[in-house]
Amino acid sequence: GVIALTPKPFEDLLGLVGPIAMPQHGMTLTANNFQDAVQYKTSVDYDRRQNEPKKFLADFAPLLLNRLVDLKREQWFELFRIFQDNLKSKQVLLYSKDKASQEKIGQAGFGGEILPADKDYLAIVNSNLGGTKTDLEMIQTAELTTKILSDGSVVNNLRLQRSNTTTERNRSYLRILVPRG
Repeated sequence: GVIALTPKPFEDLLGLVGPIAMPQHGMTLTANNFQDAVQYKTSVDYDRRQNEPKKFLADFAPLLLNRLVDLKREQWFELFRIFQDNLKSKQVLLYSKDKASQEKIGQAGFGGEILPADKDYLAIVNSNLGGTKTDLEMIQTAELTTKILSDGSVVNNLRLQRSNTTTERNRSYLRILVPRG
């Protein structure tokens, strides 16, 4: 199976366990600096000859896990709340190749599928490609104008503008999702 996570669960977990010092990388990770620090350490500040941009995360993972294992009993409820909140808000998505398990994941609402809707919606989804993680530096605006014609039909016009404020190339798989019809 697959577990996909945004940085938010890690920020929440750091809020629970406290800052984690990473002296070999010259920094301490906190809930407030996690996303910027990880982006910098995995995109800019890594040994290009070894070509292991994710080594920073590999070094961080056991430190976080050790802190979680050492939680006091009164902190467990907060840990479960963090997992629940991040699953509900789709900051953590689950997928299993096993059909029965995937069905349970879907029933719980923890999968990444687009659910049927009986109302109108617009979803603009950007998926960063190529590992540059430049999405934090992108400026995106969306403007939707809607006209209801005299026959009751609706015409929507979406204007989407994206600007890259970094020197790195931003490769993104952009999807615009609306209900069928």
